[in-house]
Amino acid sequence: MKILVYSEKMALNRDIGWYRAGQKIGYYPNGLFRSEKSGNSRSYYTHTFTFNYEYPDDTVYFAYSYPYTYTDVLDDLNKIVEDPKKAQFCSRKVLCESLAGNKVEYLTITSKNNPENLAKRKGVVLTARVHPGESVGSWMMKGSLDFLTDPNSYEAELLR
Repeated sequence: MKILVYSEKMALNRDIGWYRAGQKIGYYPNGLFRSEKSGNSRSYYTHTFTFNYEYPDDTVYFAYSYPYTYTDVLDDLNKIVEDPKKAQFCSRKVLCESLAGNKVEYLTITSKNNPENLAKRKGVVLTARVHPGESVGSWMMKGSLDFLTDPNSYEAELLR
């Protein structure tokens, strides 16, 4: 449960990005409860830690998980569709735009072999990052896409 830390001064002075830090880390039910539709109640939890700042007048960010930005998404999608081996079984399209005007894209990953049975194939939809704070889901999706678009994986070929 070590927190992730990004110090602007550490990044500038020592070229260190996100890193895990903190001492006296605690994670525990805090005595506050929320009601559920079933009538049961569940406890809220508190995550505590101590952090010693290395630089005065620094801007420091804390995160539960490594950030995965919209730029990361675009970079990863570009790498997939610009790779000639991967592009042969992958297409990229825009589904819609977010409220912020960002493209919400989707990939279709399938074998181009036997195009006559394309309409009969079953489809699987994978989705991630439904809510803004779910960066862990983005990392899982990146791993899934890396696997499914691996031109050297027999298992990925079977799935495609």
